Amino acid sequence: MTGGIRSLALLLATITCTTTMLTACGPYDANAQVGITVDETGSPVLVLQDCDGEIDEVTVGLPKTLGPVRTDHPRTITLTRKKPAKGITRIPLYAGGNGWAPLEPATPFKAVGDYHVSTSGSNPESRGGGVIFSLADLKTLKPGQVRHHIPAPPGVTYATARFVSSDYYWVSPGDDFAPEACR
Repeated sequence: MTGGIRSLALLLATITCTTTMLTACGPYDANAQVGITVDETGSPVLVLQDCDGEIDEVTVGLPKTLGPVRTDHPRTITLTRKKPAKGITRIPLYAGGNGWAPLEPATPFKAVGDYHVSTSGSNPESRGGGVIFSLADLKTLKPGQVRHHIPAPPGVTYATARFVSSDYYWVSPGDDFAPEACR
């Protein structure tokens, strides 16, 4: 019996070490985060907090599980920038701006569902924090308020938290979203 327990312990240690090594080679989190706000007309504006200047692509879209793409309901908008900008940048979602431009002409989202915002850098290993929002969430925002992700409480992993509910998102004044070190 002692040999069986020892073998099981060795197997578990091997799996743990292998898993740790494999996940350590994946994308690292850049010192970046994105939130969403609205302008005076109610149009969505991304607020990118990129303290190290690593992010040059932002993608906003619906999960692919919602059915086929319809031309009157665009599924994804990707905005890019030739060179990442360090600091806080406001990016009008549909038109781009401040050095950011959509890859293709963008039309306003109309579909019901949760839109996922993800960020990445030209280094394929870097990615920043994202946010999830619905069109209904946008209607509750006032200019200057930023909806953004907050860390999950202890014991809840990001993988489970991001799909549970919108409880892991806060709306903060824009100045609170921008840390002093990133301004």
